[in-house]
Amino acid sequence: MKQLFHRLAGRRYYRLFLLAGFLLCAQALYLLAFTAMFVHESVVLPGVVTDVRQKPYEDTLEALVHGSGSCAGDTSYQPLVRFALPSGLVINRLMTDAGNTDYTIGQNISIITPELDPSGARINEWKYIWGTQTLELGVGVLLVLVGYALRGTLFRRRVSAAAAEKPQPRRNNNKGRQNKSASPRRRKSAASSETPAPKRRNRKKKEA
Repeated sequence: MKQLFHRLAGRRYYRLFLLAGFLLCAQALYLLAFTAMFVHESVVLPGVVTDVRQKPYEDTLEALVHGSGSCAGDTSYQPLVRFALPSGLVINRLMTDAGNTDYTIGQNISIITPELDPSGARINEWKYIWGTQTLELGVGVLLVLVGYALRGTLFRRRVSAAAAEKPQPRRNNNKGRQNKSASPRRRKSAASSETPAPKRRNRKKKEA
């Protein structure tokens, strides 16, 4: 798997995690906004279960969200619900939401539905309304965090490798050693040789 990442993105394979995470987060936020509009425009009504149908989960995501640890292929239950709109119209609808909870005929459940479009009626439970979007958002955030963690690890490796490959400057201690080895007499003689000699007076003028 790691070799595949290296082939796709080279050493910067953390970009795959960031890209997938941002895409999932964007899609989840869009679905959450759409669901919030659905809830705002819908009404909550009481319903009665008239029949229960069994069917397997279509995919693993639906099973994880609605099945509480179930997997794809496990049995789920769909209730056929009868409810009345505020206008007085009675609707019999098979709920598209399927869960691992079995229902009994005559059981009262809560339904949330747009008043003008009862075909979008759903069971008024958190996992059926917000579950899929919340799980998708969580997976997206997790991928983004993993991508940034891999990016930080790669950056630290580059810094440590650059520090290890950088040549250390050599100090020239020959001058210091020569100054230390020289005796104080030699230092005085060198200093005296550097100072200019005093001018000698003309003795002939004094004798005259």
